[in-house]
Amino acid sequence: MNLSQILAKLNYDGSGKETLIEHTNEVIKYWLQLKHIYFNTITDKNFWYWSFIAILFHDFGKIAINFQVNLPSGKRNLPHIRHEFVSGVFLLLMKSDTYKFPIESIAAVFSHHKKLNGDLFIEDSKKKIQINRNVLIEFLEYSKKVLTDNRIRTIVVEEKIIDAFLKSTSQNFFECYNACFLEKLSTYNNQNTEKRRNTYIYYKAILQSSDWCASAHKQLSKPFSYNENIFKCAVKTKLFREDKLDLEKPFVWREFQDKSLLNKDTVVAVAPTGSGKTEAALLWASNKSANEKIIYCLPTRVTSNAIYSRLCEYFGNDKVAVIHSSAFYFRKELDDNFDKKKYLADKTFFKNINVCTIDQILTIGFNLGFWELKTFHLQNARIIIDEIHLYSPYTLGLIISTIKYLKDYFNVKFYIMTATMPEYLKNIICETLGKSNDDILADGTYLNQSRNMYFVIDKSIDDLYEKIKEKLKGKKVLIVVNTVDQAIKTFQALKEFADEAICYHSRYIQKHRIEKEAKVLRLDKDCKSLLLVATQVVEVSLDIDFDILYTENAPIDAIMQRSGRVNRKRREKKGEVHVFKHSENSVKIYDVPNLLEVTFQKLSAFDSKEMTEKEISEIVNDVYEEINLIESCFFKNKYKSGLNRHFEIQSKRDFIKDSIYDDKDEEEIFTREGLDTVNVIPDIYQEELSNEGIIEKVKHEVSIRRKWLRSLKKTTDVKHSWFIYVDVNYNDEIGLTFKRKEAEIIPHTLNL
Repeated sequence: MNLSQILAKLNYDGSGKETLIEHTNEVIKYWLQLKHIYFNTITDKNFWYWSFIAILFHDFGKIAINFQVNLPSGKRNLPHIRHEFVSGVFLLLMKSDTYKFPIESIAAVFSHHKKLNGDLFIEDSKKKIQINRNVLIEFLEYSKKVLTDNRIRTIVVEEKIIDAFLKSTSQNFFECYNACFLEKLSTYNNQNTEKRRNTYIYYKAILQSSDWCASAHKQLSKPFSYNENIFKCAVKTKLFREDKLDLEKPFVWREFQDKSLLNKDTVVAVAPTGSGKTEAALLWASNKSANEKIIYCLPTRVTSNAIYSRLCEYFGNDKVAVIHSSAFYFRKELDDNFDKKKYLADKTFFKNINVCTIDQILTIGFNLGFWELKTFHLQNARIIIDEIHLYSPYTLGLIISTIKYLKDYFNVKFYIMTATMPEYLKNIICETLGKSNDDILADGTYLNQSRNMYFVIDKSIDDLYEKIKEKLKGKKVLIVVNTVDQAIKTFQALKEFADEAICYHSRYIQKHRIEKEAKVLRLDKDCKSLLLVATQVVEVSLDIDFDILYTENAPIDAIMQRSGRVNRKRREKKGEVHVFKHSENSVKIYDVPNLLEVTFQKLSAFDSKEMTEKEISEIVNDVYEEINLIESCFFKNKYKSGLNRHFEIQSKRDFIKDSIYDDKDEEEIFTREGLDTVNVIPDIYQEELSNEGIIEKVKHEVSIRRKWLRSLKKTTDVKHSWFIYVDVNYNDEIGLTFKRKEAEIIPHTLNL
């Protein structure tokens, strides 16, 4: 056997193959492109040298006979061994005074297919390894030629190194891995941790990007930029298609949007619903260079899907990705040809414009889910964070921690926007970004205008059914309550009094939730008498416009978010917002002392009155000032916990305390406190799904609290053991209900 016969991969159906030399040459081609893009960002010439060596040798281990015979249709007479184990150990053996390989570059080679941790190659430690000396020598000659052709300093491997390598057993390899790599890492613990972490990110991301593109024979994302005129044309086209463009009037940006365009630095923006915040943020993002990414972060999957569709209209499907826990299946619904390889690239921010839930950037601090590639693609990025006021103190702490890290180490610029920003939140964000209150970009267009009349009712929802029945005659009525059980009860009491009635909460299978969201949006446009009964999921999930809202009392910013679903188009006739008394369960759900009582008291001053945007902002501040949220133990403890969580996770690795180790997806790690959920399938679908594939089964999953699962009768799927069927009641009208009493109430958090 000679080097030209050594394969890098073989299609499982036998339809094609690629040699190691062909693949390595292809990887080098992409490395050269990445160097051209990032040379002015990563200016250390030594980095690029050692990065090239890592690229050149990353698949060297495939020369092992073990790898070749275990390719599809091979003889399989030797145990399979991980090729990156062989590659990395050879680089370790080559290390000397002459070749001072940075340990981060070798770490990238070891981990370019698997998670980096102390157990990475434990299964390979006692396997027999066979390597052909002639093939090894040929590879070294090939490497010299490649280095010479690219005018890169060549390397010379001494005969004693080659002899030692060929005589070594897998046990020797593992001892070398432990002594020369893992133990070396452990001595680095407190020495420039962030610098080493970021250096590793660069090595790993350059290697993985080059390798992925070469393996898939796909191109890197083409540079993409747009200017104000290009974007204006896209917006006008969309408005014209929706019959919202007044052709008799010149199209001009609002003052708030123009100011966003002119501001090339980080922005904190406050603007009411309907002011064009999305377009303002995208105008700001147009200041990016052609190779820099846009990341648009939202609180929920539903809002992410909606903004993704909107941005596809502006920029085209090929430029935009959507990333969240069920995004693959959402994309699969839109395009049956969309596959997991494409989504793998999408979820690491390969695309020019990326829409995602906030969790997708928070997980980088936990070293989860291709965090190195994601972080690398955030270099010089423009990140838009929408509705930041909606997050719990714990998640807010994580967000602030992530903003600091990306701003300080990766030159990321942020556009943080919201319709409602209490003073305490404004102060936290301004301090993090080095801004003052005077720097905040506020849209004053609607400041003294009102959309709705407010009514405060010291009664429960059960006492209001007769009044609501009257309102349903020819009106669109939204009812928002704080628990799923109350939503179901209210829906069943009132559904027959509307032409169309929908119940909407978090306990529907994915398939029905998507159908309901589409139905709500359709009926919102076409139906005169519509009843929607929902829980908190409606606060940021749907772009809907109702005539009347009945809402259970909740935190003041949640009330304002719900009222934003009424008269969104600012019709001359005011909408109605009726706030009724909260239940005892609501106090447990929101878990902030006196918050609901103070909210109800402050709102009572506006009973039977209109409320301007300015007054809305003032009442939000009044509530949080009176309960002194920022100084409360509740806020301080939760916020501080989130703020320090990344550091705590990175400092408690189970093998060595090192910030470049991948996390093992520990159950206690969550980006939103209290969101300890598990996906299940109601058992009424078990027979129907018995012969279905994974995608169809995922469509029938619903999230429930992990605590609840313990008390439910459950079975696992025969074909796909990770799917769990549970004994619950379920139908598409009211969703999942339990056959026994639910577990304790969990503090409120946004549902993903």
